[in-house]
Amino acid sequence: MDASFQAQESAHARAWELIPWVLNGSADAAQRQSLEAHLLQCADCREEMHFQQLLQQGMQQDAEGQCESRDADVDAALRRFWAQDQAPIEAAPLAKEARPRFLGLDWPRAMAAGLLLQAAALGVLWQRYAGVAHDYQVLSQPAEQAVGVAPSIRFVPAPQMALGDLQALLQRHHLRLVQSSAEGQFFGLAPSPQARASVPELVKALRAEPGVLLAEPLGPAEPAASQP
Repeated sequence: MDASFQAQESAHARAWELIPWVLNGSADAAQRQSLEAHLLQCADCREEMHFQQLLQQGMQQDAEGQCESRDADVDAALRRFWAQDQAPIEAAPLAKEARPRFLGLDWPRAMAAGLLLQAAALGVLWQRYAGVAHDYQVLSQPAEQAVGVAPSIRFVPAPQMALGDLQALLQRHHLRLVQSSAEGQFFGLAPSPQARASVPELVKALRAEPGVLLAEPLGPAEPAASQP
């Protein structure tokens, strides 16, 4: 692999990492300028930017709607999602070969289009739960660890993802599920006390997993841990 190709791949990866920070207003001026300069010459990244803008708009529009009881919605959402593991799912298995030609990300566009149609149902989470310190017990997490935890990653699993796969993914990356949308398909994650990776590193790792439609950082931008 020649140096120019490696540089191009690195530029793509950096742009995709910056897009969520720019859209949620957390990127600084230098980061915004870096992304804008790359978008001028990269159609693939412009497409990704447009896709994430549409998704964000759908979530923001729904967040303005009326909300039911917070705790009741979240508990019901989790029950609906966990129930997926009890019902047969007729869907093609997820394949890493379906990823874009760079970054190895699993972003099936057909699923993404369906996700946009469901945005009105999935987007209520982020304004409804602003500032809420409510944590769910997942996997083998002790209850005493679940106090005052806010989400740092926005996470959407593919409909085909089974309960066991989700549990394994969270455990593998030392993540906890701390918030959920009303439909149980849109989640907020937070690192567990055992996590050693930064939020950008965790987001990058989630995006490389099969069955992850969306992994996006929340809050102020933070740098990835430097390599030794």
